[in-house]
This record gives sequence, structure tokens and C-alpha cells, in this order.
Amino acid sequence: MTDAERAWLELTTPSDRRHVGRRGQVTYPFRQYGQAVAWIEWQPGRAIILKLETLGGKGEGAKLIRALIQIADQHGIRITGNASPYATPERPAPTPSPEQLCDYYRSLGFEVGPPPFFVISYPPAKERAGNG
Repeated sequence: MTDAERAWLELTTPSDRRHVGRRGQVTYPFRQYGQAVAWIEWQPGRAIILKLETLGGKGEGAKLIRALIQIADQHGIRITGNASPYATPERPAPTPSPEQLCDYYRSLGFEVGPPPFFVISYPPAKERAGNG
């Protein structure tokens, strides 16, 4: 376990977030921060956002992302993922649109790749400072 992952586990709480899909009910290993949850895969030097959902309240997802950015900056890691909306039982139509989601991540300092995959990347602080 990396120091960054350990910091994430200390900052968040386990979530029993479940989704019902084609294969029945699935529980993802989400961690909760405020009123948002994220499933993060940890690799050396990288945190990969696999899923992120707000549970209620405007700005809750941004709070979670900012907490993750703070961990990334403290530990010199990159955050990556794909900006792709998906449906949930509470929100059957995916929102926001992919373009809106990309704009959202850009507003938080992420680099966003072209469609159709919209890969997002938040570089380590040393790269943002031009030293990488």
C-alpha cells in the first residue's frame, strides 16, 4: 500500500454503494468523502478514478476531487481516469454530458484528452511547475 493510498483511506470512510445492472446487484469498493463517493485504483505513482458519484448536494464531487488532488500533491502522484458519465439507479439517464464533464474537470486543473475516451490527467505538482 502506498502512502497516498493510506492517506486516502484515513480521509474517507467505506461505502456500501450498490448498483443493479445486467448481472444483478454489484457492490463497488467506493470510499465516501462528504456527500460523494469514489472508487479509486491505486498504482505506484498514480490514482485512477474508476467511478465517482455525488450522493447529494451541489459541489460535493468537487470537494472529493479537491481532497484527492491534495493527496496527489502531497505524495507526488498523478490522477487519471475517463470523463464519462454513466447511469445509476437513481439517475437512469447519464448526466452531465461528456462535454460538460470535461469542462468540469478542466475547471479543477485536469488535462482532458480528445473524444471518444476523454482521458483526464492531473499531473504531479513538479510537472505543473515545469520541473518534470
